Amino acid sequence: FVETGLKSLGTAVEKRLKKEWEKWIEALKTRPAKSREELMSIIEKAYRLNESLGVGRSETPGNALLQQFLVSPEKEFPFINPIVALYNFIEAKYGLSLGAHDLNKLKGDVILKVCDGSESYHPIGSETQKKVPRGTYAYCDDGGKRVICWLEVKQGKETVVTDKTTDVLFILQGYQGISLSTVEKAATELKELLKKWLV
Repeated sequence: FVETGLKSLGTAVEKRLKKEWEKWIEALKTRPAKSREELMSIIEKAYRLNESLGVGRSETPGNALLQQFLVSPEKEFPFINPIVALYNFIEAKYGLSLGAHDLNKLKGDVILKVCDGSESYHPIGSETQKKVPRGTYAYCDDGGKRVICWLEVKQGKETVVTDKTTDVLFILQGYQGISLSTVEKAATELKELLKKWLV
């Protein structure tokens, strides 16, 4: 889904959001072990999906931030910027993969496609392009030519959101074991948080 006209947060509002967000994360940290184990089993299915496509666990850990947080709730859950904080919270709460792309940096429609091996992308945090293996899937723009996110977890840096981003494409992806109604519920909750804090 797309949200446009989001505003940059002023310092006072951002402080309030960060306080709220820290309470939400604390609540996630103290949720029952059974709830964490259920989410871990869903993420395990994501690993297996990637392995069936020939992608090893070390190459792209399924939902790495969420997984680390579930295994060790004492781990820090970073507040990168308001948009990322809100979608990371929803991702951690529901066990989804969630990405955000600056709409103004996208070229045309975004499609989901199975890659033929000729594609490459520029992962966040990397200085160089990376080849996308044949038979894996990716979210692409520019008529399917540019990979903006490989699998569901490796976003390209060209469309990353920043503090100045006002128009965003959100991609929510569930795993086997998460119902479509849960994905829709998560999307609704994220929209409400965006409206409360950033509209």
